[in-house]
Amino acid sequence: MATNQPPNTNFRFAWLAAPLLVFCFQSACYPTQEETGNAQAVLYWSIPGPGSLGLRGEISGIVDSVEVTVMHKDELLGSQQCAYEEYKCIVREIPAGNSRQVSAEAYSGTTLVYSGTTNDIKIVKGETAMVLINMTPAYTQDVYAPAPIDDLGATADGTDIELTWTSVGDDWKAGQATSYDVRYSISEIQENNFDQATSVDSIENPAIAGQTELMPLFGLPAAKYYIALKVLDDVDNISTLSNVVTITTTE
Repeated sequence: MATNQPPNTNFRFAWLAAPLLVFCFQSACYPTQEETGNAQAVLYWSIPGPGSLGLRGEISGIVDSVEVTVMHKDELLGSQQCAYEEYKCIVREIPAGNSRQVSAEAYSGTTLVYSGTTNDIKIVKGETAMVLINMTPAYTQDVYAPAPIDDLGATADGTDIELTWTSVGDDWKAGQATSYDVRYSISEIQENNFDQATSVDSIENPAIAGQTELMPLFGLPAAKYYIALKVLDDVDNISTLSNVVTITTTE
């Protein structure tokens, strides 16, 4: 004679009132897309030295790509790799909840150059959390030169010249460089003959990146001059040649 069998409790569906929908399998429940949110990373770049906190535009030229990951304890909840020039990196469809850890790793090619983590992030279903991440150098040796100056300008007053330009950083356009190497010549200056041009006194302690620099050159004999400069950091990484200006002094 057949006997009644107990119901199978190893497999069940649990339907909750909308909009919450949960799928359960062998006592483990997984949230559907309706119970997920997003995290958008907002990255700040910390460069050693004064004036070290900068927005993303200042590190362009070093970083190629950024990978953002979201973890809960040891569980990977989601990740997204973004081209650096996309301006933002969003990890989508993260299970909603508290105590999420959002990390970012920035790469130059395949080399990790900056990283940062922010803890205790709350992900709310249907919303995008804006996560601020402070990015610090992940390299052990500074091999990144300052950016070249691209707005060098000059005005003449008799035999005197005033130079102006916008300061760059220790690493590309982030942070604060260490010195400028300014040179002039009556012959055209190029990258391959910059060292042969006449050097003026080096400017120490440049301004924090993004500031206006002023430099006078006094008493140059009447002539047409070519002027250019390079930027050095604290370990003598040197930028490529700036734009070259031409200016004529008169007696």
